Amino acid sequence: MSDHIRKDLDINNRASWQGVLEMLTALCGGAADLSYAYRDTDGFKLPVIEIRLDRPEEMDLPSVIEGEVRRDYWDRGTVLTAETLPDLPAEDGDVWALRENGTAVVAYHAFIEAVRVFRELDLNTQFVWSQIPLAPACDDVRITKSRERVMFSLGAVHTVWVREDSDERIKEKIREMKDCGELRVQNMATANTWIAGRTDEKAVLDFLKR
Repeated sequence: MSDHIRKDLDINNRASWQGVLEMLTALCGGAADLSYAYRDTDGFKLPVIEIRLDRPEEMDLPSVIEGEVRRDYWDRGTVLTAETLPDLPAEDGDVWALRENGTAVVAYHAFIEAVRVFRELDLNTQFVWSQIPLAPACDDVRITKSRERVMFSLGAVHTVWVREDSDERIKEKIREMKDCGELRVQNMATANTWIAGRTDEKAVLDFLKR
């Protein structure tokens, strides 16, 4: 392994859940609680990741360079996604390497989705809690990605605490959000809660059984 790749999570190594947890916590600057759990769905235990961000104003989506090796540049480190361990010039800060179609990258993509939702909501966000089902990985990357899209659009639940002087902006922004499961926005200034979207666990299970 190249010296500049600090943590190979699952390309040559097979990392534990703890390794993924440490990566995501580091990307949040320690301002997050993350856990792995299950959601009972029609007698089936659906694995989920639960993410709570305590300082979401410090979080933004990474800048991305696509290619044979995908590079995601976060404020607090770089995530490389590839099939084989890349040999790249040294990157600044912490670096994690993920297999393109491994279980670690599925959890990582769910984390990105949680950040995407509250960033696209674009409100004065104070706290975020997301529970996102983890798509089963398989040999075909395209199938794994299609499963992820279903998990995000029909299985995810996001609760976002904001502080806005008026609920009108919240109602406007929440109407613009699409395909993110169930979205709950709680305005700490007015004590009102607004809900958009929904989950469809039967559709999720039916999709996974195909």
